Amino acid sequence: MISLVPLELSLIDRYLGALSPRVADLLHISCLEQEKQYIMPYCEKNLMWPFFVILESAEGNAIGGIQIRSPEISVGQLYCWINEQYWGKGHFRAALIQACRTFFTHNSEESLITAHVEVTNERSYYALKKVSFCDKGIRLGSYGPEYELVLLKKFFMDTVG
Repeated sequence: MISLVPLELSLIDRYLGALSPRVADLLHISCLEQEKQYIMPYCEKNLMWPFFVILESAEGNAIGGIQIRSPEISVGQLYCWINEQYWGKGHFRAALIQACRTFFTHNSEESLITAHVEVTNERSYYALKKVSFCDKGIRLGSYGPEYELVLLKKFFMDTVG
């Protein structure tokens, strides 16, 4: 169905090519070239792990991206998106499960993952809930009100992982 491939320099153009104008707007990305310039130094220094390009297995097309950042780097650890052509096909859920399983397996001391989703982004909110993220309420984020969600390692591993 999908596979996750670590983002590296050779994949940046494929990754950004999957970023549609609609999704770029949802992510508040106004210029793909600026996004590329932002990402490249992290890839060069291998500081993006675990940042994955989501590939559709059938065609090998880049269809999105997912990263779980260290809690020291970001309050909302989860960053993920998928091109709207692939919405509603289970790819996003599959990517979430694979990335969370990888994160918890390689970071045994970590017991949770946090996510912040703008309240206008109901599709992502419900996708996270389906993967066992728990709603902790609404907070004021950088772009307005957002849901604060948390995924507990034990609960995830017992129910999904």
